[in-house]
Amino acid sequence: MLVSSPDDPHHQYRKKRVGKACDSCRIKKTKCDGKSPCSRCLADNKLCVFSEKKKSKEKPLSTGYVELLETKVDLLTKSLARVVTLAEPHIPLLQQILEKARSQQPHIDTSSPCDETESPRESMPINEVVSFLIADSQLLQGLSDQDKQGKSSLYSAH
Repeated sequence: MLVSSPDDPHHQYRKKRVGKACDSCRIKKTKCDGKSPCSRCLADNKLCVFSEKKKSKEKPLSTGYVELLETKVDLLTKSLARVVTLAEPHIPLLQQILEKARSQQPHIDTSSPCDETESPRESMPINEVVSFLIADSQLLQGLSDQDKQGKSSLYSAH
């Protein structure tokens, strides 16, 4: 393909590429000048319409990926239910820990609802809280070694 230079007499007559053709030119697969109405539609005495380009639909997720996500959600739901079940008998201990924390920080107003100030719960990473509770309350007592390893890796994951 020959490329014309600015010195070439035919260079000034070369039509520039139009970003979008009208519907009629697109259907006929003819060159559109991009004006509204374009010269072809004027010459053919047709209505010149520039429609929105149809966006390609997003590729649907594969069945395997969806099943993997469903499995993960199910596993996390069961793990959370297990943690809640393990923690329920220790709620009185948790309340004692909370009261102790509040007594050590007298500036926290316990009578008002939660406000914009950071609570002690938010200042400590959850994995540290869970590790402390497990160590202090023996939450994993009675579980197999495999379960203990699985649970501890859950809490130490970032």
